[in-house]
Amino acid sequence: MVCRMSLTIWLIAVGFFVGCGGTTLWGPSVYDIDVEPRNLPPEGGIVRVEIHTDGARQVTAVIKRPDGTEFETLLQPISVLTYGEKWKREIRLPPNTDPEGDDQVYTIVLRIFSEDSGLFNFFREKSAGQVIVKGTKPIGGTSAPSGSSEPSAGSSGSEGEGG
Repeated sequence: MVCRMSLTIWLIAVGFFVGCGGTTLWGPSVYDIDVEPRNLPPEGGIVRVEIHTDGARQVTAVIKRPDGTEFETLLQPISVLTYGEKWKREIRLPPNTDPEGDDQVYTIVLRIFSEDSGLFNFFREKSAGQVIVKGTKPIGGTSAPSGSSEPSAGSSGSEGEGG
């Protein structure tokens, strides 16, 4: 009887801890992630990252560059909703400078930090997907035949300058 009552009290305490403020034992709740646009021209441009959370005190975006290096930026809270918070950031991705003219792929991971409980500081990571900065490689075989050093007809001679 005492053991059953202790177990019941323990389960109620854990349930209270897990259910408070939208934060679970695994971190804040995430309802929606939006990244637009998913494709940028060779000149690069601005990508808008938006997330709807509950129980978050901070959200950062970790952007992995095509060369494997990363940079991190803080998202700004834009509104408090009936349930949760909305965060947003516009991130400028640079022009495509790939010497082969290939697309450059950036991977975005969001880190959502929980409200500070004093005892634990939980966060969870959620993939926001990829953004492609288009390359300058010609499509459809407009380059010179293999082994030829002559430009193909219609070539402007600017291939490989990163446009």
